[in-house]
Amino acid sequence: MLSDPVSGSIDIESLISEMMKLQTGSATSMKEPTPYQVVSGSGDAWYFCPAEKKMIQINRGSEILVLSEPDEHGKVYVSDSASRFFIMPVDEVISLGYN
Repeated sequence: MLSDPVSGSIDIESLISEMMKLQTGSATSMKEPTPYQVVSGSGDAWYFCPAEKKMIQINRGSEILVLSEPDEHGKVYVSDSASRFFIMPVDEVISLGYN
């Protein structure tokens, strides 16, 4: 029998139930998928990276993930597929849905 350091035993049935929920995708910790988003336009764009305190070059059309709500200036924090964080205008984000 498995043991728990606090109570001395583990409820096997609840452990198996939780594992089954994780496998079937019905666990309550599952988040909704995020819509596919890209930087609008074509060519290169330059955005401010607060971590590096400089402008970084981003290819327009690149997949991004918006991490914040727009601020009072209409800017959002974004991450790209290379895990670079930068700030860009929200009107340059194109949401393509769940493609």
